[in-house]
Amino acid sequence: PHASNHAVSLRCREPIRSMASPWNREDPLHVEETRVIIREINVRTRTHFKVMTEMQGRFVYEDGKTPGRLLLCEFLDNSIYALQRSAFLANTIKPFPTYEPIEVHIFYSFHTNDGERVPELIAVLDRGPGMDEKALGGWAELARPAAERAQQGDGSILLDEYIKSLKSLPAFQADGRLGIFGKGSKSAGFYYGSQVRAVSRPVGCNETYELLLDTAKMKQESDAGRDWQSATISVRGQSAGARTALRLKSELECKPLLDLYERADSYPSYSLFVISNLHKQPKRELRFSEFLTTVCELRDTYSIYCGTMARAFDQLDEKLTRSAVSSPGSEQLERLAFNFGELDITVTHHKRLGRAVRLNESNWRPPQTYSLRPDRCNSFRIEDEIQQAIVENKGLVAAYGRSPLQAIE
Repeated sequence: PHASNHAVSLRCREPIRSMASPWNREDPLHVEETRVIIREINVRTRTHFKVMTEMQGRFVYEDGKTPGRLLLCEFLDNSIYALQRSAFLANTIKPFPTYEPIEVHIFYSFHTNDGERVPELIAVLDRGPGMDEKALGGWAELARPAAERAQQGDGSILLDEYIKSLKSLPAFQADGRLGIFGKGSKSAGFYYGSQVRAVSRPVGCNETYELLLDTAKMKQESDAGRDWQSATISVRGQSAGARTALRLKSELECKPLLDLYERADSYPSYSLFVISNLHKQPKRELRFSEFLTTVCELRDTYSIYCGTMARAFDQLDEKLTRSAVSSPGSEQLERLAFNFGELDITVTHHKRLGRAVRLNESNWRPPQTYSLRPDRCNSFRIEDEIQQAIVENKGLVAAYGRSPLQAIE
């Protein structure tokens, strides 16, 4: 009854009171307010910075594969799309060019107490048309589709028109558009580490644009009630001083990475992504003993792009021809090729000899590079790697067992 009376009093000009009710006395807390809304408080609905940076629990292990070994594909897909766009810059479709390799670099620490090397830094470089300040700002915006970032003169519009002109894409054709949703590389970058740097020099430009997304800075801005989504693009020249002025301490201690920055600046256009301050979980997944496993899984993932699948079927075709068995035919084999040019992806490991004593100290072993194409002098040949291993690499053997190319080979 009391609750009922009180509810009525909120709706009436004169409260209804019962003589038996304790509300009968004049209690200021129960005097009806003539105003329904006392006051209004404006709040700003915004996204917490962890939506972008907290990625550790968003990817799963499946069938022996780990996120750390495969999320590199998010950057590689963007690089492939960039190279596809570069083929249309001159408004010509064929012949498509032979591209410079897309490069993956993993920089490993010195031996830890348990004798296992873990990655310190990760870098991915492509020599596509690059990004100017507008495109780079669009890349940094989470969930902004690539179609909305397309600009006249970067090849993306011509590429889209060409793909739409095709009535249908043949089966197994690796010509579909990549980088659609605008989430992948940011999510992957923050899965690996807390700092993701994008460096790019757009075609026809003498300036380089750099953007660093830093979890710690985002948290600092958010805790202070400021806009954590605000970031700064630095525009610099190609001098050594301009390059090193923007480097983190961990980057300055990595001589091979500094050399990569310098080499990238010598190209007419490029995009370079560097991930630092790596998290514990991806460090474990990308530890040095899993490096060849990573290369094997990347080879399988890009087997059509890099010609490995076509090469395997071509070898099978030769065997079937010799054995007088009907072969698949050249038309079917052509469907397994990448129709935008000859593509190569290289994966390189760098191993530190010891802890750095001075900045820019050269205390690294010579790098080892593997090509994912089957026709290079440094091609990754998994059978040879397994046979040459002093100790059985169980991860590599398991990855080869899962490989869709195993039965063909």
